[in-house]
Amino acid sequence: DTVSIAYSRRAHQFAYYQLAFWAERPMRQLPRLLQRRLEARGVATAVAMSGEPLRADWLLTIGVDTLYHDVSAPPGQARLTLTAELFDQRKRTRVARRQFEASAPSATADSAGAAAALSQTVGLVFDAVVPWLEGELQSATARAAAAAKGNAAAPQPP
Repeated sequence: DTVSIAYSRRAHQFAYYQLAFWAERPMRQLPRLLQRRLEARGVATAVAMSGEPLRADWLLTIGVDTLYHDVSAPPGQARLTLTAELFDQRKRTRVARRQFEASAPSATADSAGAAAALSQTVGLVFDAVVPWLEGELQSATARAAAAAKGNAAAPQPP
């Protein structure tokens, strides 16, 4: 969790660009960007993001697993891996969990190329997260409705 933009010339060895920084830490900015995407799709009213007031029945958390510029083969690739988890606030249980990965080619082997390609990976990951979330919400809602219907049909003890 840093404002520095990371790069790697060899597997599992990371360094930071000296004069290139994120305007805000990715762990703070990415949830906000995803929330905007969810608002545009009309899903945001049903789902709260971690760190917000919890007024919704569902909570979505995201964790940034990897975010760096892989320059092992210049000009390199931007790599992003997120883990998304959906929780049912009423039952206090995790409903779904999935990891999303994306990479995008960098036009140049420098921080400017890294930033542009990393921005692209964010869009690619969000393009996968949103339909996954919508599907999970539909499935969880259907399961809850079926369970409620089953409980209503079950004979009640005297």
